[in-house]
Amino acid sequence: MTRQTENITDQISQLLREYRIPSAAIGILRDGTISDFAAGLRNLSTGEPAATDTIYQCGSMTKTWTALAFMQLVQLCGCPHRSTYAEPATMPMLFSALLIRAMEAGQWLA
Repeated sequence: MTRQTENITDQISQLLREYRIPSAAIGILRDGTISDFAAGLRNLSTGEPAATDTIYQCGSMTKTWTALAFMQLVQLCGCPHRSTYAEPATMPMLFSALLIRAMEAGQWLA
């Protein structure tokens, strides 16, 4: 584990305690390298630690995160004009167009 990963793990552990969250598994892609780590407890009753392969039930949270990411991309890049599509625009089409704009502008994962 690198010193940077240790710092991130320490910060995540502190946030988990502060917000009373049992555990988290985190993945970071940077410069083509994937780093993954976990913090906290997988099972509060047994004290089993979380691992990078811990499975979390996320329910409907992904809808909120997708909407937030989409709105941030619209704010960053502007919404593509609908007339550029032969068919009515779908969320994946708009999301893809915004990601491409952000990457071309060098504004994605900066």
